[in-house]
Amino acid sequence: LKALARRGPGEGASPPAAAVPPPAPAPADAAPLPHAAWRAATASRRSAPAGPPGAGLGHALAAVLIGASTGGPAALQQVLGALPAAFPVPVLLVQHMPAAFTPLFAHRLDGLCRIAVREAADGDPLQPGVALLAPGGRQMTVEAGPGGPRVRVREARPGEHYRPSVDLCFASAAEALEGRVLAVVLTGMGEDGRRGAERLKARGAQVWAQDRATSMIWGMPRAVEEAGLADRVLPLERIGPGLARGAAGLG
Repeated sequence: LKALARRGPGEGASPPAAAVPPPAPAPADAAPLPHAAWRAATASRRSAPAGPPGAGLGHALAAVLIGASTGGPAALQQVLGALPAAFPVPVLLVQHMPAAFTPLFAHRLDGLCRIAVREAADGDPLQPGVALLAPGGRQMTVEAGPGGPRVRVREARPGEHYRPSVDLCFASAAEALEGRVLAVVLTGMGEDGRRGAERLKARGAQVWAQDRATSMIWGMPRAVEEAGLADRVLPLERIGPGLARGAAGLG
């Protein structure tokens, strides 16, 4: 995992946007789908069904992982704002951001969204309806254990360019959660998340990428899409409702 954070061109971490839009309500077509819909196998984006997002996930999920960089604060608020309070899946967030800003950003999201959002601490368990935000300047990974999966938070090491790293979080989840993951790569510069997405796909996970038109910087999602790793390429406004739709059958 050490090598994963060293890949890709550099990008300075950016603070949260001063003003972000209010949470978007789920559209009328975001009705719950049966549990079986989340268990229908999807081989790749090219062979994915034309139905709504959330209708073709491979298996019951252990976690939803979301990675973002430039433009991510507003994008994350819109995605998380579409999730119900009883969202039945743990959520892990990796946003490139300095350490001074992540506690404030987690607090802001917690106040604006229906699910609980907090900055992750070492040893936090993965809990349904709770989103854990990777602390800025550190690394957050996932570890399996007898009491269930937990996050590990550690200091960044020399040579780890992204702090926190989407690649490291994704790759650790591929092993700890055995691929029972839906990963979402949102707007951002560079290609952090691509190598982690490769590890997830090798374990049978699903990967969504934000589309070019709605990305502030179409770098991270572009890298995932052009590598053939994206099962879905979606406009931002469809990602949160797609998660809510698909998870409804798991509650």
